[in-house]
Amino acid sequence: REATCVQIRKEKKDDSLQKRRRDGGAAGSSSSGTSSTQPTSSARVGALPDPGLKAKLDSLPEDVALLNSADPDVQLEGAVRFRKLLSIERNPPISEVIAAGVVP
Repeated sequence: REATCVQIRKEKKDDSLQKRRRDGGAAGSSSSGTSSTQPTSSARVGALPDPGLKAKLDSLPEDVALLNSADPDVQLEGAVRFRKLLSIERNPPISEVIAAGVVP
């Protein structure tokens, strides 16, 4: 029982840290400072834990083209691909999708 409580507490802590890292400058500057945010951002950019994720990120331009198509069925396929990509539980590639121009 204690191990379960410790595990739940660690998961909550990890989730709150991930949320703070995603929020970026506003939360980072008001908390402990920039030294804690710099290593996490470089670690996130430099390391892709899942090789399948790298393949999906490489196909971002194709997926953007699907979204910009005139055919509604093709647009739906592009939207489904982006929803699946962004539904990753840990560290979804939000900034990469925004940089690809999907979000206006």
